[in-house]
Amino acid sequence: MDNQQYPGQGYPQQGQPQMPQGYPQMQQGQPQMQQGYPQQGYPQQGQPQMQQGYPQQGQPQMQQGYPQQGQPQMQQGYPQQMYPQMQQGYSQQMTPQPKKKSSLGLILGIVFGGIFLLVVLGIVFGLALAKIGSGGKPEITAEYFKDHEWYEENSGSYLVLESSKKFKYYRSKDELDDYYYSGTYEFYSGQEAIDYVVNDLSQYGVTRDEIDDLIERNEKYRVSNFVCMVIHNEEQIVDGEDIMKEDVMTPYYGFYLKDGSNEGLDIANMNVGGYYYFTPE
Repeated sequence: MDNQQYPGQGYPQQGQPQMPQGYPQMQQGQPQMQQGYPQQGYPQQGQPQMQQGYPQQGQPQMQQGYPQQGQPQMQQGYPQQMYPQMQQGYSQQMTPQPKKKSSLGLILGIVFGGIFLLVVLGIVFGLALAKIGSGGKPEITAEYFKDHEWYEENSGSYLVLESSKKFKYYRSKDELDDYYYSGTYEFYSGQEAIDYVVNDLSQYGVTRDEIDDLIERNEKYRVSNFVCMVIHNEEQIVDGEDIMKEDVMTPYYGFYLKDGSNEGLDIANMNVGGYYYFTPE
């Protein structure tokens, strides 16, 4: 028969204005002279007068650039005491800022969007778990496997099982007294079968990720219908004689498929890579 390959395995402080550096501060009621100018005397008590550039006592005035006592002003770039303003780029204190739009709608949208996303993820995760997770109860048991004879459709070979874990594997269903192998067998299904292939048959290099990839790529494949069959050939009868020189272990792995009345073991020989399909009788 043709050896078909098994399917491939493999994300400034306000309110206290300051003068620029180098300018004298004015004391209220006691004006000071600018540095470098001689004092020309003091005002008379009756009608005090200040020299040019100095404030009069009755209506004191400041030189250009100095604040008046009644309505003090700051030099350009500094906030006024009575009507404070911030420099360019800062918000005005007295002018109320417009209210921000309500974020309630946005918050509700985020909440409901998050809930919807969680529901979708839960459904997807549940489906994935059912497919490649624990797998649940195996779809075929070792007892069911033992209770049937299995006919291989591609080669015409015939596998007969016995209750004592022994088998005879005939070359043809039509000849049951010659040309066969005999020995003992093991059968595993579901998660147990995956563990056996990955751990006990680790020398064959089949990984858990590769099995998961097989399951992901075919909707018919699940953890619950994964199977592993191992036959230990102890004798080979040809023309009535045993020509077996040493025992040979032949493991198979794949899936048990059932669609209505149609069922079978869709498995591969792990020694030679051949593909087989055994149907029960």
